[in-house]
Amino acid sequence: MANLFQGSIRLQNTPCNTDIGDAGTCLAETDCRSRGGTGSGQCGRSGLTCCTFKFTCSGKTSSNETLFVNPSYPLGENGTNTCQVTIQNAPDVCQLRLDLEEFSLSPPDEYGRCTKDSFMVRTTVGERLPMLCGENKGQHLYVDMGRGSGNPVVLSVITNDIDFSRKWKIKISLIPCNNYVMAPSGCL
Repeated sequence: MANLFQGSIRLQNTPCNTDIGDAGTCLAETDCRSRGGTGSGQCGRSGLTCCTFKFTCSGKTSSNETLFVNPSYPLGENGTNTCQVTIQNAPDVCQLRLDLEEFSLSPPDEYGRCTKDSFMVRTTVGERLPMLCGENKGQHLYVDMGRGSGNPVVLSVITNDIDFSRKWKIKISLIPCNNYVMAPSGCL
């Protein structure tokens, strides 16, 4: 891995953490805003800002290190809703890694089924991914996107419980084909 620091100055396009601990990328403030990001905190003495890219219901992204959050984040959501986002695939991306940095939905019923709230991942490569609900903070998933496929992946959160406050923050990492961090095919 290349050295991310030169003295105490962070370099452009290197990973960083915002003032509230979200993962971001060091960018010039104008670059951050023009790409639709939010700057929070400085990247050392470089004059760069730690830029994050958050999006929510009906959003689309093709950017690495994007955060899918509930509409009122960091506050919770009550009520019935369907919130879905689309991840556009690039030809050189074969997998996604979804890090559930915050994930609190209604718990499963007594049979282990997600009958009130659910999180689903839909792909076009025929992979059958489980439906998730309950408390899953700190977990992660790998999603195969298909080698050379331009087809998108859709993430959906469906809520059907008015008496529960749910919250999610899911970091989306794009993993290029033949990269050493790729999980074996079919690995969840």
